[in-house]
Amino acid sequence: MKVLVSDLDGTLISTVTKQIELNDIKGIKKFQNRGNVFIPATGRGVVNYSKAISKYNIPPHDYAILSNGSVIIDKEFHVIRSKGLNIQIINKVIPILLSIDFSKIVEITMVEINHNYTFNTLKDLEYGISNLNKEKVLTISLEFKSTTHRRNAETKFRSLNNLYFELLCNNQFIDILPKNVNKAEAIKFLLDNYIVGHKELYTIGDGENDLCMFKMTKNSYTFNRVDTIIKEEANNIIDNFSDIMKLIM
Repeated sequence: MKVLVSDLDGTLISTVTKQIELNDIKGIKKFQNRGNVFIPATGRGVVNYSKAISKYNIPPHDYAILSNGSVIIDKEFHVIRSKGLNIQIINKVIPILLSIDFSKIVEITMVEINHNYTFNTLKDLEYGISNLNKEKVLTISLEFKSTTHRRNAETKFRSLNNLYFELLCNNQFIDILPKNVNKAEAIKFLLDNYIVGHKELYTIGDGENDLCMFKMTKNSYTFNRVDTIIKEEANNIIDNFSDIMKLIM
């Protein structure tokens, strides 16, 4: 049995056309019909992943890893595992969020399983925090107006993250996750508990949040167009998503 774990945005969903190529959709379905397993692994939470399915015509998954590993769902969209930030961690992060220059930010999102709370101004964030049920927050995502702005803000979190949470940085995004949660950890959970039999793992992605799953297998793939730091961690470099489908069929 082959298991294909694919990032979505910039990988399966093209950065150029902003869509999934029809041949890739057909290829994934053919791959599954041969008894193999397809697992999207994305930073999108349940809400945004559900929207993406209809918008991009994402092929039906066998499992899906969402919020960079905080949530795992099965093909019926049942949550089979979720891990969230605890209240003590959120309380440590909030002062940093409040100190960030909102002129450099697109939005800050606090993600629950079935709801996202998005803040575009400091006033909105202050109000949202005062009314937030912190026990339900899985992850916190920050989208900046540029990668440079993200890197400048990133240093504010670095002194804390090794002790309290995972900090995933990719392009203009920062994601704050529970400690020891990432795409690779979620893949291991599925392989150990849900996908039985001999498994040959393939992973493909284009960002820093995909590096952890590259380390899991010799069958790791990325693209010629990505930054050198990403290409150095993958064992195989291809031009398009369709290339991996041809190789593993």
